[in-house]
Amino acid sequence: MTLTAEELAALPPKAKRDPKVVELYREHDYLTAYSLHTAERIAQEGYEAAAGADASRDNWDTHGNLQRDFLLNMGLQPHHRLLEFGCGAGRLARKIVPYLEEGHYHGVDISTAAITAAKELSIREGWNARHPRFWWRNIHASQVRSFQFVWAHSVTTHLPPPLIAELFAEAANAMVDNGVFYWTYLPAERDERYGLTQFRTTVATLRRCAEEAALTFDEVPDWVRLAGYEPGRWSYGQSLAVSRRA
Repeated sequence: MTLTAEELAALPPKAKRDPKVVELYREHDYLTAYSLHTAERIAQEGYEAAAGADASRDNWDTHGNLQRDFLLNMGLQPHHRLLEFGCGAGRLARKIVPYLEEGHYHGVDISTAAITAAKELSIREGWNARHPRFWWRNIHASQVRSFQFVWAHSVTTHLPPPLIAELFAEAANAMVDNGVFYWTYLPAERDERYGLTQFRTTVATLRRCAEEAALTFDEVPDWVRLAGYEPGRWSYGQSLAVSRRA
């Protein structure tokens, strides 16, 4: 799925300001382009840039705290196994791995550069001793039906519906029978691509994707407050849902 001329024409000017980046999405399928784009951002701006725009150290660090605190308030315990989709360079991992038992954190990302950065960061900061596991694109077959908690922050907001459906199927495949899958989304009036890597998706489409994966769909109100924070820029305006095997 490459960026078509029609899609490109419909994007706002700021999404097209870097011709080199635009060409990535014109030449490659979406996930490959996103991976190459992420690698370029990391090379130019450092590992925090794997999380996208406004990736200052304070922003990156505080978002890691928010995600950790939310999961802890939702009942994550040290003996639970946690799978994170879109783990990036370890924004959550560096906060949650020291809390979990050894080997109980697994991160998945489409970017090999981000995964490499996460592994290097774990060594520099010392949490590699907890044996976090990082996978490229998909979990290993040996990890099927292994995780009590699955997490995907700012992932569906960067995927078109067909890839959201694949994400949900992968999450359903990874969870134990009583597991929970928490994920953020941007509710919209229509499914649309409004940037090179930005998508808005209707709740109806999200619900359909969940149902196709035999998952439920339930909104989690005030999820930022549940993490102990006042709503504001840390939430990026994203809603949060929880899915379980139907």
